[in-house]
Amino acid sequence: AGKAALSARSVHVIGTSPQASLDLVVTPDASNGTRSAGDTTLTTRVVDGVIYIKADEAYWTQAFNAKKAKKIGDKWVSGELSNPKLKSFKQTSTMKPLLTQFLRLDESAQVGEVGVAQEQPAVPLTASIGTLWVATTGKAYPLQLNSSPDQPEASEVTFSEWDKKVVIKAPPKKQTISLADLA
Repeated sequence: AGKAALSARSVHVIGTSPQASLDLVVTPDASNGTRSAGDTTLTTRVVDGVIYIKADEAYWTQAFNAKKAKKIGDKWVSGELSNPKLKSFKQTSTMKPLLTQFLRLDESAQVGEVGVAQEQPAVPLTASIGTLWVATTGKAYPLQLNSSPDQPEASEVTFSEWDKKVVIKAPPKKQTISLADLA
């Protein structure tokens, strides 16, 4: 499943938990979508190692201050993913870190009986972190990950639209402001 996933051109990932959600189209070197935590929703786009973040004024006021939030307005804020201040975005920015995070099953994983996940025949692999459903027809793509009942919070991640041709482009320069310009 891991090899099939990492060989794909793209995947649509939707993750939900009581604390946060994620809805991203991810490729080996880019991503595009939304991330939410609490009352905050960010639109993010990653292209060539640069993340572009779009958020409301309240978010930018909290992140910086009211003056900088006004300066940002409805622009995208851009920054290099290598910037330590943007470290939290790196693990969900492109395919390899995102899939590595979600597809880590330990040696205790048990193979269950074939069932259905995402309306496809799938086999469950259950480990301490949860159950990963893997397609049994076509490529062995991961379809769904459900947290273990032992976890303090229930979460679910779905994987769909595998291996589509996706082109993700950076926002136009006039619609962006650099994180460095806000320092």
